[in-house]
Amino acid sequence: MAACAQASGVGALIQGANGEAWGPVVADGGKVWQLEGGRVAKKETEGTKWFWVAGPAAQEADSSRLLSLEVTFMSGSVVSMSVPAGTSVKQIAAQLKEQESLAWMPQFFVGGQPMDSDASVGSSDSLSWSAVVMEPSGVFSRWRDHQLQWREMTVPVFTPYQGPFAVPVRFSEDRLVLSPPTPGDRLTVVDEFWLVGANEKARDYDPRTAPEPPYAGLRRVPLPVPAGTKLRFHDFDGSVLVAVLDDPEPGDKRVDPQDNQAYTFDELSAYYKGQYSKKQMSDYWQRSCWPIEKVSLLKFRLCDAHMEDMGKVHWKPEGKVQRLSVDFSCWGAVDNFKQEHNIMDYKAPASGFHARPIPGRFPAMNAGLTIHNDSDPVQEQVDVVVGQLYEGKLGIGFQHQSDTAVVIDIVVDDAHRLWKLGDEVKAINGNAIRKDGDFMRLYGSAKESLPVTFTVMRSKEVGRLLAEWHCNHPELALDSELVLLSGENAGGWALLAEWHCNHPELALDSELVLLSGENAGEDAFGDMRLFDWKNGHLVKTIPLEFTQGYIESDWPRGFLSGGSQTFFTAYSSEAGCNSESALIAFCTPV
Repeated sequence: MAACAQASGVGALIQGANGEAWGPVVADGGKVWQLEGGRVAKKETEGTKWFWVAGPAAQEADSSRLLSLEVTFMSGSVVSMSVPAGTSVKQIAAQLKEQESLAWMPQFFVGGQPMDSDASVGSSDSLSWSAVVMEPSGVFSRWRDHQLQWREMTVPVFTPYQGPFAVPVRFSEDRLVLSPPTPGDRLTVVDEFWLVGANEKARDYDPRTAPEPPYAGLRRVPLPVPAGTKLRFHDFDGSVLVAVLDDPEPGDKRVDPQDNQAYTFDELSAYYKGQYSKKQMSDYWQRSCWPIEKVSLLKFRLCDAHMEDMGKVHWKPEGKVQRLSVDFSCWGAVDNFKQEHNIMDYKAPASGFHARPIPGRFPAMNAGLTIHNDSDPVQEQVDVVVGQLYEGKLGIGFQHQSDTAVVIDIVVDDAHRLWKLGDEVKAINGNAIRKDGDFMRLYGSAKESLPVTFTVMRSKEVGRLLAEWHCNHPELALDSELVLLSGENAGGWALLAEWHCNHPELALDSELVLLSGENAGEDAFGDMRLFDWKNGHLVKTIPLEFTQGYIESDWPRGFLSGGSQTFFTAYSSEAGCNSESALIAFCTPV
């Protein structure tokens, strides 16, 4: 007799009120159900925000349900579409690019916040979207043939050794918001938010003693709440800032460090009954269990950030104040809080392209990257038919994983005809690789009778760059021609253009990619390299000409939103130590 689907609880399926399939429940998190993939469902919203569903058939039926979507472009034109609920945001972007003959993939926003390209239409809070089309070559195309000028300025804000909180402002004139990090070594005060400009039209807010164009700008922009108010947490997505105030009211639950779950005193006493006396239980409750308190959550939108006059930029409250029970006892708790309340981190504007690393021969190194069009599927299935061996071997090197073997080295030149770095072998002669040891067992018997057919998942790429780098330093930038990498003096092993896997690609567009350096170490890199990924040529090496002379993996960095193509990074004014000021460095083509 077939087992029935779980109706509720762990193992059961949850569906949103809008029809979206949220997925199966994997754990009971107290006040929330924890779902596969990291999402949570608050128990108090059952019947209003979500419902239990009978089984997988419900998800399949929902994904095919048609929804009426309305997309408004900045030009004012409106496109109405009827699409299945399971269609991804990325697929909608590709469809509109083709349908409206757009030069680049549009980026979508709901309520001013960017949408996740992998999310489904059915998961959106609204079916009225705004769309922006940004030319990806504007990311850093002028870095190829212009001189690069470094500038540095001081911001009087508390900064730990890991660096400050610094996020570019969306659709502004090369500006960012800078504040103490969150959660940090101390609470942030509401007047510790600074607006920093890299390409101001006037010198009115330039703090330097002898300003010269391009002018910088620095202005304190406090949140519109009583002076002296402190924050336990804040996050900014480039448009809206979410702030949790330090205004607690005692809650009735505390978190037991043994399982990181919240209980009342009576619930915890019942659980430990017979193990501790009443006094021991009281001491454990007070000293070892951290309290969950109710605090206020507010949202503020940054207004007029596009205005030429920096003095007009201000925060405006958005929505109602929420009183919430919060637990910021660890980074995992912070991540859960952000997921539960749909708090999104800043994402750079879509360039139309993305990169995937190719695993290297050493654990900390990548062997290169593949470049993909956002509108294409990530991988495609390919059959590799091997009709001959090289001295009894395939002529390639593998990194073995539980259900695949990844090609990380091609030893024999002739093997390039069949294999590509990054190929993932999923089956041999039709027999699937399911666990450790399957590859060697299946290949060992198959090679006795050639040819051998390997079923491979291969990146559906528009280009690739074979250059190793450290995983701590991703590509710094990528556009239609160039790639910028961290530099050759950052530590590591040399193979073509090597970089550490702690530093992934720093930026990417349709021709360029910016990567951390050839010798980047685990924690930092000392220069960057710009590559044309279409031909693999190194365009230039870029020294880091500011006070520190290196960029650590924890420091904020990236490109500002605007026309100057300015790269930034920010750090403590006292290297390796906490300080009362931050330094911010800009690199701009001139």
